[in-house]
Amino acid sequence: MLSERIDKIEGKRVLIAPLNWGLGHATRSSAIIYQLLKSGKEVIIGSDGIVADYYKTEFPGIKQITIPGLTVKYSAGNSQTGAMLRQVPKFLYQIWREHRKTAEIIEKNNIDTIISDNRFGMWNRKCKSIYITHQLMIKMPKHLHWAEKIMKCFHGWFYNKYDEIWVPDNAGKENLSGDLSHKYKIPKKCHFIGILSRFNYNNKVLSSLENCPPFDETIIISGPEPHRSMMENRAKNNDIEKDENVENRLIICGKPDPDTDYRQSSKIEKTGERIFSTNHLSTPMMAHILTHSKKITCRSGYSTIMDLYSLGILQNKDVRITLIPTPGQTEQEYLALHIKKNFDNDKGNRIQIIELT
Repeated sequence: MLSERIDKIEGKRVLIAPLNWGLGHATRSSAIIYQLLKSGKEVIIGSDGIVADYYKTEFPGIKQITIPGLTVKYSAGNSQTGAMLRQVPKFLYQIWREHRKTAEIIEKNNIDTIISDNRFGMWNRKCKSIYITHQLMIKMPKHLHWAEKIMKCFHGWFYNKYDEIWVPDNAGKENLSGDLSHKYKIPKKCHFIGILSRFNYNNKVLSSLENCPPFDETIIISGPEPHRSMMENRAKNNDIEKDENVENRLIICGKPDPDTDYRQSSKIEKTGERIFSTNHLSTPMMAHILTHSKKITCRSGYSTIMDLYSLGILQNKDVRITLIPTPGQTEQEYLALHIKKNFDNDKGNRIQIIELT
């Protein structure tokens, strides 16, 4: 489990750097940061963009170093295969650049351990290097199913550079990632560290939440651009899913402002008839709102799935869930089906999967 792996980390200073494709890798890495701080480690965060903004709100006192991540351009359509293949040369260059930057950071900041959440180039022989992933194999589109083992080897070439691999999931049958981490034999250096969620560590309920009104539906906006903005626009125009049982809904836009103290202010505003929205919420506030909602609408990203599981929402038969995979992301398409199969009730209509086209 996570605490056991952290207890085995030698040295004081730890650099943790998550992938910056949306906030999912950042939020789940928050759980690791909380545990590192609890164990007495000195934490430095490597990030940029919206991830850096998020960490300034979640950990305002922790040192951050700007480390440019992989820049990816997603197609606005329903297939990402062509868009990703065209960007492979750029990705390889950026991984090489990231690897060189890592060596400079280690030398300058006396780093003892690196924890990389899905960043391929952040390993170095001069310190312990740990890689976090829930995808030991990468799901391919149906027409490219034959390339699944090739992509597994491609991914493995990168993560085998690291001293350890941490998988944020449970070992055995009661897991959330399914085939992504359990289909093939795992490397000896691989360790299942349990479900990661910030809600397991920053769950202090503030007294100010007692007067927070419940919302029938909470919509969590997430994912890479342009799909994040497309989902937000559809939600604000009440154009995702018609539901007569929903009296009011809250849209969480996933746009943290580093200059706002969300522990003191939620900034929930009315933006339409029975529609409210906010750019971001503190972790305790978000936990309160999600656990008091009758319905959750969100992407089927793995970090979101872990959050819903940690809050008991996936297991709660009284809460309806609508999962919206990011178009063309085969991982999310698979996870939506995997979660519905394992957590829906006997009638099979509590968890819905829809596409935004």
